[in-house]
Amino acid sequence: MNNFFKSLKDSLFIFAEDVYRDVIHKTPLKPKFYFHKNITRDYDFIEIERKTLSLDEVSVQYNPERFEQYQSVHNGVYDTVLKLSQSPHCQLLRDYNLIGGDIWHNFNKHPYYRLQRRFGKSRKSALNKAKRLTALFDEIKTNGFIGEITVLDKPLVPNPYNQGYEIFDGHHRAVCCITLGMKNVRAIIVKAVPKKKIEEKMIL
Repeated sequence: MNNFFKSLKDSLFIFAEDVYRDVIHKTPLKPKFYFHKNITRDYDFIEIERKTLSLDEVSVQYNPERFEQYQSVHNGVYDTVLKLSQSPHCQLLRDYNLIGGDIWHNFNKHPYYRLQRRFGKSRKSALNKAKRLTALFDEIKTNGFIGEITVLDKPLVPNPYNQGYEIFDGHHRAVCCITLGMKNVRAIIVKAVPKKKIEEKMIL
């Protein structure tokens, strides 16, 4: 009986949150994020080297604008919140790999869906984004992965959760590889250099 009431309570909470997110999505209150736009505006990214990295060495990019929403769906311990293998993306792929298309039943309860909604995505957009990720997973599962990901040599924004490599391009490819049991991946390692510093050097 207690499990029934807990399940009912959870379902009502998710329903209420979805309605709230629908309202937010259709009003000027929809969250606006500028972090990634500011990155390309303020920094140049200079390649340092290319090498094989352990996927355990690479963390999710710390985005101060979205971190509260990201942390809200994290069920692990404090210091693993940016660990790729603990991300909602990996959780989605593990569940999809286990149960296939049944993942889409009651998908609004999945942490990945809830994260995308809290990022400001519509119901349809959150679902489509998840299906694109699982399609990429199927492709890599069938054909393998021979490409590269791009990582920053250190977090762009200092934070207490990661002091190592930070994913810059290839987040979805990386979580697909992790879910498929791959331990290592080829990576392009880049350094973020403020554009003002580059301009000053050019003037000198």
